[in-house]
Order: sequence, then C-alpha cells, then structure tokens
Amino acid sequence: MRVRRDPKVFTDSVTGTWSWRDGVICVTTQGFGNELINSWHAGIVAPQKNYVVAEAPGLKEAVRLRQNKWVPSKGYTVYQVGVTSTTIQQDYNAGKWAGQQVGKPYNINFWDAKRTDKFYCSQLVWAAYYYTAGVDLNKSDNDIAGKMAIHPGELVNNSKVTLIYKDAR
Repeated sequence: MRVRRDPKVFTDSVTGTWSWRDGVICVTTQGFGNELINSWHAGIVAPQKNYVVAEAPGLKEAVRLRQNKWVPSKGYTVYQVGVTSTTIQQDYNAGKWAGQQVGKPYNINFWDAKRTDKFYCSQLVWAAYYYTAGVDLNKSDNDIAGKMAIHPGELVNNSKVTLIYKDAR
C-alpha cells in the first residue's frame, strides 16, 4: 500500500523569522529583471535607512534601497543567511558598503564580478563581504575559463553561511 503525502506540508514552510540585522544576505528563487534575464535574486540588509535591502534589481535599474521584507510568491522561496566567520561590525560594514553603491548601474557582464563601478545582484552582495571583510563567498559554480560569476544560489548553498530564515510558499 502506498501512502500519499500532502505536498502542501513540504512546500509551505517558514523557518526562523525575518531579520533586519545589517549585513544579513537575502535571496529569493523568484527572479527580478526583464523577460530575457530572469533568475534568482539577492540583496543585503543595509543600515542607510530603516528596514531596507540594498539590491541591484536588473537592466536599466541602478542599485537601490528597497523597503519591506521579501515575501515569496507561490512556488518560490525566500532565504536569509548570515556569514558565519564575521563579526557584527563586519556584517554592518558589508551592509553599509552595499548601501553606498546606490545609484551605480546594473552590470550585465556576469563574468566580471570584481568590478565596482557596476553591479548585478549577487555580485553586490559578494563584493560587500569581499571588499570589507575579506570573505570570498564565490563557490566557483558559475565561473568559466577563469572568469568569475556569482549566482544568488551560491550565497545560500555555501559552507560559509548559516540559514537564518526561510519562507517557502
């Protein structure tokens, strides 16, 4: 006899609570962007204003501060993770650095992650920790021929971070 499981039990879940602690990394499996490029999305809690996430939303949009917590649409998941090796001050510095990039254009060249004049979403988060705390969150999952690219999923599925919050709908 086969036992049928209610799929809702496994897909709808919340772990932990949303955190506004500066430097917390936010990732959603729901992509932001245009019809051509629609992938996961990442941001980082920033101290410049209350309750904001610094993000590089997509083509034709500059780095911005987005208010309110991220809530997933049905079928998507939102994660928050913290870097395990950093101090509270280093996390604050990373969030502040990311927030200071507001207004910089979107970086369409995903394999040029070390530049700091343009950003795509996960590059902004990676750079914030790399340039302020010396923590390299790149797992090389998306690197090609020596060119580095960071996908938002690498920021979640990473031995250097700890899950703080997860909301799957």
